[in-house]
Amino acid sequence: MKWQRLIVACQLVVSHCRQRHTARANWRSPGSHLRVMALILLTAGITSAQQTNWELEPETDSRLPMGGISVVEGSTDASGVEFILNNITIMNPLNVTLVSLNQPASLELLVYKEAPDKPLLQGTTGTDGSVSFSFRTDETVLLRVKGAEGNRYQMMLWVGPQIEMEPATTYVTMEEYRQTATANPANPASPGAVATGPSFLKWISILLGLILIALIVIIVLLFKGKKKSAGALLVLMTLGSSSLLGQPPPTSRDLKPAKASPAATTQQIQDQLKKLKEALDNLTKAGIKAEPKAIDPSKPAEEISVKPSDFIIKLPDNINNTVAATKMLLLFLEQFGLIDPREAAVQPNLNPPGQPSIPSRCYLDPNCSQCFADATAKLKKARGLLETQYVIYKQTELKAGRIIEMADAAASLSPYGKLLWNVQKDNPKEPMNQAREKFYATYDGNLVKLLNMVNEGLIAIGDCERVNYGEQDWHNRFGMPYYLFVRERYTRK
Repeated sequence: MKWQRLIVACQLVVSHCRQRHTARANWRSPGSHLRVMALILLTAGITSAQQTNWELEPETDSRLPMGGISVVEGSTDASGVEFILNNITIMNPLNVTLVSLNQPASLELLVYKEAPDKPLLQGTTGTDGSVSFSFRTDETVLLRVKGAEGNRYQMMLWVGPQIEMEPATTYVTMEEYRQTATANPANPASPGAVATGPSFLKWISILLGLILIALIVIIVLLFKGKKKSAGALLVLMTLGSSSLLGQPPPTSRDLKPAKASPAATTQQIQDQLKKLKEALDNLTKAGIKAEPKAIDPSKPAEEISVKPSDFIIKLPDNINNTVAATKMLLLFLEQFGLIDPREAAVQPNLNPPGQPSIPSRCYLDPNCSQCFADATAKLKKARGLLETQYVIYKQTELKAGRIIEMADAAASLSPYGKLLWNVQKDNPKEPMNQAREKFYATYDGNLVKLLNMVNEGLIAIGDCERVNYGEQDWHNRFGMPYYLFVRERYTRK
């Protein structure tokens, strides 16, 4: 997506302003957008003594039943070698292991999203000469390997298949509800469960794009010389154009990493692979399997290639096995915590903690299954749309906030740039602020409509209970607590 490329471009320019600039190049695909990043810096005239940022592209490996790995080796120095991993989701488990090949020499591994001076994970190779991290994140993650001049390293990255799980049901029988309420009168709510959610909608890029344009203006003002500024702005604004693809990368220092063959991998990496294999084998024994995503049948056979990202983990079909497998999968995911605590707010969850259950005599009763199904269909649709909109809202705020943080850092390098950026940031007439207000207005307008749909679904369930069981006050007793919880969860704070 164009705005994703712009984010990476702005990260590069800000890093240059901080004298930590990096030219990006892809060691596998000459036509990738990472080469475009390198071209941007060349065109802007700011490419002195670049270090290459290598893209990791894990591949399936016979040593692991699921996912794919990338193993590289090379040498480093105090400034370090940087790697990037793209196109991941928050439900892809990741594991990275760094090994020092010159023990007892110590190497440092940094994992970050925006800037290497703000690592989200950081560690050094210990007495066994290795350091490992297991985590999850969204879209892109960057790695940096640092050490004394000439130190050799080997690094392995494992990317697991995307995990999909069905949300736990909200509905319970009246008997189950009473038992739960008796056992825990303070909180008779259903347990939370992780669920997958939709990707961004097109109109998110409007807000992000406008904020990025404002950021680019600030960055351009920080460069001296009209020619350099014009060149940087021109290339950044035409980033999505295919005419820039295929350009040669800049010359880098002799820190180029190389792929390590399976036979050449260190004992520490072999041990880590063994641990991963044991964990994945346990999932397989529980009935959990990795299946490829649907392949486009219109593509010629020679154009179809299978990658780890093309697989998803599926739960067993049998309902009893599914419950056990879901618990095991949740325990597995706990080992791969979110790299950024802020990302927990953007994880779709149709059963958040504290959510009240919906007790019903008609639930699982075939005599009133039709009216109950009709009522819950409307409720399910409304709740799904509310969660979709909520996740988009939280994701957009998170990403826009990261961009604004970069703009603040860039503007602080120049008094004039800082003044201009503060004026733009606080001016309600600025396009990015107008886009944000329009975004919020759209969210709030949709919220009212969808909450009405939730209430209509709850009223319909109450009518079903009244007709079949004579329950005259179901909505006030059971429907309203659920409605109030949903309204509180999805209302903008």
